[in-house]
Amino acid sequence: MDPNSSTDDLIPETLYSASASYIEPRDAIEDANTENWSFTVKPANQCASEPYIYQLSPNGGMWNRCMTVIGRNFEDDPSGNIVIAQLDAELDINKPLTTEAEQYWSDTPPSLNVVSRTWSDKSIGADFIAEPEIDKLPTGFADGNPLAFNVVVTVDKGGSIGVLDSNPVSFSVDTSGTYLGPCLDKIIPNSGAWGRSMELQGRNLSKASEIDGSVLFTPNIIKTEGNIWEDRTTVLSSIPDLTQDGLVRVKIGNETSNGVVFDIAGGIGQSCSTIPN
Repeated sequence: MDPNSSTDDLIPETLYSASASYIEPRDAIEDANTENWSFTVKPANQCASEPYIYQLSPNGGMWNRCMTVIGRNFEDDPSGNIVIAQLDAELDINKPLTTEAEQYWSDTPPSLNVVSRTWSDKSIGADFIAEPEIDKLPTGFADGNPLAFNVVVTVDKGGSIGVLDSNPVSFSVDTSGTYLGPCLDKIIPNSGAWGRSMELQGRNLSKASEIDGSVLFTPNIIKTEGNIWEDRTTVLSSIPDLTQDGLVRVKIGNETSNGVVFDIAGGIGQSCSTIPN
């Protein structure tokens, strides 16, 4: 095929056949063997790297709950990309949607509020939606009843590929109120060795939290001492020994923030600690 010729362009969803002739050693040309096979050309949007969600942290909470969407192929530039919430009405067949509500969720699902400068190819910081108007919710809905939603990342690849949707991941909403607890938006740096200092940036991180606040590391490491709660947006801490790659969270009283991905640095054969033995 000539890549510069439009006459050789393959048409998506079209079945093609091809053949090749070959001569086994010592065979005469007139005894050439022919093999046939067929293949189908897929559309460009099926060949692109579509966004994929591995996990939501957390996977449930109140209205406006801060969360981290963790996955791959989200692109580093958030321009034209969104995170949407889809009401999963199929889980509650006893409380169907009106025609208007069904159209609202299918045609114009609301977008989550993406936190500034948190969109990356592998994770997104966002706040779940506020409580919708009552006519957008299932018939007979009452505050306090749980609702199931799906979170979907939509990425605009541009060109002939266009917009691609991720897999839907379930998020359960406690409709009894709006979330007002701690939120973690970013960790600086986002990778480091044991003993290294780190700055946790977020919201609702009160200085008074020095009394009942802690930083949670993977796996199940709770750091209650040595944390400096500077103000409502910043906590200074350090990476405890034995910490592994995974999520870092902040806990204040009984409320735990969303988790932010943190990688433990250390090359092959190198110690994970910055503190000399």
